[in-house]
Amino acid sequence: FALSFQAGIVTLLALINPKLGSFNVTDKGMNVTKRSFDFDSVKYLVLVAALATAALFTVPLWLWLRPEDSQAVIVNVFWSIFNLILLIAACLVAFEQPQLRRSHRMPRKLTAVIHTPHHRWIGKTVNISESGVQILLNTLPNIPDEIRVEIEGDYGHKCLVRGRVVREVAMGEQVRLFVDFIELTRTQHDDLVLVIYSDVNEWYSQRRSQTDHPLESLKFIATSIRRVFREFRPAKQTKVRQQVQTPVELYWDYWKNYSVSATITEIGTHDLRLELDGSQISNLDIMQQTKPMISLLVTQESNHLQDLSFLAKVETIEELVDTGSVDSIAIELSFPESMKQQQRLKIPQLLDRLD
Repeated sequence: FALSFQAGIVTLLALINPKLGSFNVTDKGMNVTKRSFDFDSVKYLVLVAALATAALFTVPLWLWLRPEDSQAVIVNVFWSIFNLILLIAACLVAFEQPQLRRSHRMPRKLTAVIHTPHHRWIGKTVNISESGVQILLNTLPNIPDEIRVEIEGDYGHKCLVRGRVVREVAMGEQVRLFVDFIELTRTQHDDLVLVIYSDVNEWYSQRRSQTDHPLESLKFIATSIRRVFREFRPAKQTKVRQQVQTPVELYWDYWKNYSVSATITEIGTHDLRLELDGSQISNLDIMQQTKPMISLLVTQESNHLQDLSFLAKVETIEELVDTGSVDSIAIELSFPESMKQQQRLKIPQLLDRLD
């Protein structure tokens, strides 16, 4: 309705004189960063809505002057209210909301397979876009923050992409994963576009899986004024890391001639978490203040695998109170960006061994 009113004016003017039928082209590739109201686009709709509102205020006068036409007046009241609801909803379209997503999502129910080097989990997509996907699984997977996702269309077309799990939400026995696609190649992007927009059974089917509910649609339109002023906020990211129990030796220049034993409990591609007995570290306060760079040595039990060493920066140190040990502490470490090139092959290699 909001578009047909404007398009009708342009079409009528173009019919009379082709030079008068001009229109503006929406800017492409631009993001809205603040809330605004485009009054010029809906000024005629605002005028019509004002007239419809004024007409409702004259209802008591018409009922008093023409009581014999009360039924016709009441019928017109309902039509005016119905039209006013549509007009207000059309005017609210002119409220520009800040964009939080890089691309629009589509509510597609597709088969999604999450791959790690030694495991796979099958789920269904909740929605999908060219930049990310939400996946619903029936079990909570023990996965790192970077995974491979295989998405299959309705007619068998597939695409395999890399993704970063930015958030996971437990829903009873199910879990919803929020995945951002990373480092898509041109071929992967083309395959993804085919799966999202072309390999769709619903668009070729003569039967719709979802039936229309006119009253629910009217209710949704009528309550739009409550949603349009809602302040949208981006969801907070949560750390998704693989749960492990891997012994590791810590080395720090301050310790000189000895190392400290610890256990890796969580690890991802950008950070990890250690747990250890804090009594082993006599100068823990210095480590908390300086947040130094320390070396980690992961010893492999198999003779066929080499030991792996890493450099990581101390971020936080916290005491653990529910472990049964008085001096248990947890240390959050992050892999420094300055060492990314040197360690970019070691970290996936370690995750592969711990999977």
